Amino acid sequence: MNNRITAAIDRSDFKPERDHRDPWGHAAGLMFDLCAYIWAETECITPADWGYHPGADPSAEVEELREYKPHLYDAFQRANTEALMRTGDVLSEYCDRLERNGFAY
Repeated sequence: MNNRITAAIDRSDFKPERDHRDPWGHAAGLMFDLCAYIWAETECITPADWGYHPGADPSAEVEELREYKPHLYDAFQRANTEALMRTGDVLSEYCDRLERNGFAY
């Protein structure tokens, strides 16, 4: 993953090793934020296997990200599209593993 994104994740609420009560919820939330950013701010569409379906206005979701999680927004903004897509691949696989192991709800 891109170092800036990794650092932002480290500072975010994405702490599955510290919060074993809801690792899937944390990872899925971060995945949602990343997907909304990709849809609204890049010319890419997220892969179907990521399971993301944008709402009526992905730009509004990105505005919420900018306001409530500025560290993630800034990291996403500085990363290139390839890094964002690789990050999504890693998060998607992590979410899938958690789901297979019974952490999803």
